[in-house]
Amino acid sequence: MLIPQDIASLPKTVRQPTAAAWAAASTAAFDHRRPTIHFHSPGNWMGDPNGLIYHEGYYHIFYQHNPYAAHWANMHWGHARSRDLVHWEHLPVALIPRPEAGEENCCSGCCVINSQNVPIIFYGGAELRGVEGSSDLIFWNQEDPYASFNDNTSQAEGLIIYCDPFYFEDGDRHFMVTNASRRGPNGKPDHPVVVIYEADNSELRQWQNRGVVFEYPGSREKCHHLECPNLIRLGERHILLLSNKTSICTEYFIGHFDAEALKFIPEDHGIIDGYNFYASNLLKTPDGRWIILGWNHGFCEGNTDWSGCLSLPRVLSMAQDNTLQLEPADELKLLRQSEMKFPPFISLRKTYIQELSAGRVFEVSGHIICHGVPWLELALQTAAGEETLFYSAMVDLISKNVSCGNVSFKLTDHMTEEFSFRLFVDCSVVELYLDNRIALTTCWQFPPEQDYHFKITAADAHPVLQSLLIFPLNL
Repeated sequence: MLIPQDIASLPKTVRQPTAAAWAAASTAAFDHRRPTIHFHSPGNWMGDPNGLIYHEGYYHIFYQHNPYAAHWANMHWGHARSRDLVHWEHLPVALIPRPEAGEENCCSGCCVINSQNVPIIFYGGAELRGVEGSSDLIFWNQEDPYASFNDNTSQAEGLIIYCDPFYFEDGDRHFMVTNASRRGPNGKPDHPVVVIYEADNSELRQWQNRGVVFEYPGSREKCHHLECPNLIRLGERHILLLSNKTSICTEYFIGHFDAEALKFIPEDHGIIDGYNFYASNLLKTPDGRWIILGWNHGFCEGNTDWSGCLSLPRVLSMAQDNTLQLEPADELKLLRQSEMKFPPFISLRKTYIQELSAGRVFEVSGHIICHGVPWLELALQTAAGEETLFYSAMVDLISKNVSCGNVSFKLTDHMTEEFSFRLFVDCSVVELYLDNRIALTTCWQFPPEQDYHFKITAADAHPVLQSLLIFPLNL
């Protein structure tokens, strides 16, 4: 792990921002609100996951980072690596904005290893840029651009390119998608689109803008600006992920990418998670899984030493009927410290409170049968028997809806009156998974300092809690 003594030996360009982030770490670590098992920067502000890649035995995370303060500004790229997706080693700041090149910020992007084994980061700043890195992905040459981009198509079609590039392959062809907008009659952004670039060859040096691959359906009121497009093949379909800046959520479109016409044809649409999960990015593991990570935001605003974290790693997959599945990555089981197992077939008579506390960082895993139950509440409170509820997820089995706070989702048709759930509690962040179909993240401004207790409440019937396991979690 990078330690403060190592910072003095870093190149001058990254020494100051790396030192600034670590200076905030010493006080941020003592904040009881800060998540423990969710990845976060050493200190100060962090945002979108960027450049997710597996390379030479390590998973790498880059991320949007203001190393100088706990608010958005001065976007750098932070960096960390891991052998197992849960234990992370912080590395020096990777990219810094270069005012002399017209860059106020190094915005989101991707990391790629080309056919010559050259690491490349593509990102948005003053323009779309590509820079070459060291073989271990730690140091990056921002002085000498690696790639060039022909944007004649954008000029001809009246497009405004915002970037957030994401790389993917189709056969022996090499593509990137970026977010963009059509220019309206007044010259201002009018309608959000996704633009596709294609590289001339596998060295990824020369890129051509091939035009619009996807237009966001609906009015500008529904989505005035989209961010962080990701396009991959998943099973027999393709999936396009987009972050909608109007509704502040991550949407998915399942469909087909036509590599000849260079168009994505959507067939189905949905939402990955709620307000507290945004700017998602994808990582392919050596065993072929696609891992999705999102930025957890909107909690603990006004902190002076930290803000933001990433979601827990989730596996994105396609079911046999071509519907989307989401489940926590198996690597999270490495965090389990012990097991509290409760007797099976507990008949829930109105309210069931798990009297034993697992602290403030734990996982609850259960399977429940709800025949004839109109609604069910999964909740957290600070002490058994006290009305100190601070988290509540309502599963409405009549209207087929799950809600938490101001966020609600329709339950999928696959979810019946018998379902499984997993709840990951991490100080100020909770992630709820229902039947590997629904994921719902909640973040709080002011979580309690006391230990948490898990509670289930059901209405007008006696559902059966077929299994219940609780695992304290720790790095």
